[in-house]
Amino acid sequence: MRRPMTMIVWATVHLLGAPTVAMAASTGGSATSSVRVAVDAIALAVAIALLLDVLALRRVAEGAMFGENLILVLVGVICLSAAVLAGWVSIYTPEAGEELSLIADILILACMVLLGVYFFRVRRALLRFVRAYPGAEPGAAEVAAQLDVGEDKPDA
Repeated sequence: MRRPMTMIVWATVHLLGAPTVAMAASTGGSATSSVRVAVDAIALAVAIALLLDVLALRRVAEGAMFGENLILVLVGVICLSAAVLAGWVSIYTPEAGEELSLIADILILACMVLLGVYFFRVRRALLRFVRAYPGAEPGAAEVAAQLDVGEDKPDA
């Protein structure tokens, strides 16, 4: 009983504290900007949930090949959250809209680069693991070699 009540309280606090309510109360806001604020609020909530999941995964995968590279995912999620916040600021300060839009685009690009580096490192580590694993299925090393594009081959 306590958990649903806590969720209801948090939802109410976030709903009343969201910029959407202030936007609806003002006479100068348009429907498009209030929809954008609502979408950004959902994106920020998803980013926070993703951040919490990555932190939990990092604790579980500590010492594994995934765990040592999860910092890249964490920083990428933080970049996405900052891009959403920059979008919110650009709504309320139209004179800085173009600069903030550029900053948000740069943050999104940084997130994509960080996630790309993360997936590349994890793929490379998994390929090394498949090649070195003695109990791998027959043909797994050949499949790993086919997937291995431009990487160092082990000495046989």
